Amino acid sequence: MNAIFLICTFLVFLILPIILIVGLIKPTWIIPIKINIKNRRMLIFFGTLFLFILFAIIGGNNSPDLDVKENEKGPAVSQDTISIPIDSAILIAYKTQFDSLYVKLMRLDSIDDMRNSRSKLHGQIQNLLFNEWWGAIEQFDSLSRNVEISKAVYYQCARKYDKEYARFMVYGDEDEEMIRFWAESESKRILKKLVRDPKSLKVENVKVNGKTKKGWNCTVVYRATNGFGGYVREYKNLTMAYDIDNTLYKCISMQ
Repeated sequence: MNAIFLICTFLVFLILPIILIVGLIKPTWIIPIKINIKNRRMLIFFGTLFLFILFAIIGGNNSPDLDVKENEKGPAVSQDTISIPIDSAILIAYKTQFDSLYVKLMRLDSIDDMRNSRSKLHGQIQNLLFNEWWGAIEQFDSLSRNVEISKAVYYQCARKYDKEYARFMVYGDEDEEMIRFWAESESKRILKKLVRDPKSLKVENVKVNGKTKKGWNCTVVYRATNGFGGYVREYKNLTMAYDIDNTLYKCISMQ
């Protein structure tokens, strides 16, 4: 019995977590491409979870300290014995994915990663947090399974992510070329209403100066005819804020 208990413990706490992590990151390593399955990650997650529970029951039934009565029917496994592997499985599966995506998001501050954008990574993180991870917690909560550890870590991750999402709502993808494009577009739209001869307006240069609390500070240099018919050169400072609903930048002030 001790040997069975040790084998099950080894599988539950070492082998299965490795299979789960590898399967969620590289699912084709566990289920080959030639096997036609649409959602490999979901199958790996629930398959690994099933094995967690199975080996937990077998290990618990063969534990040296487990007192089983002769007339008792079925394995003597408590609710907590089953809940711990479930909680661990959810935690390992989703916390690993969150950490990977969050690291990629933060790397964009120092590395120009052409494979990822802030909007893309924010979408992936939101889907993971608000659909997949929370959906799994709610599902097992409805089955009266104890997933308090995963739930506590989930809230920590959500609070951590909230700061980055608040940044995204103001500054967007932080792509200077895109900011410059919209600063020029917005300045033309506004200046045509201000200059004497809109047809004479010509934007010569747009510079992105950096961030403010409300958005991006930009300087626009332009030329237009004045009241004496002269072609004068002037500049305006714009504050460009991200419009998350329309995925573009809008001018919220001009000086």
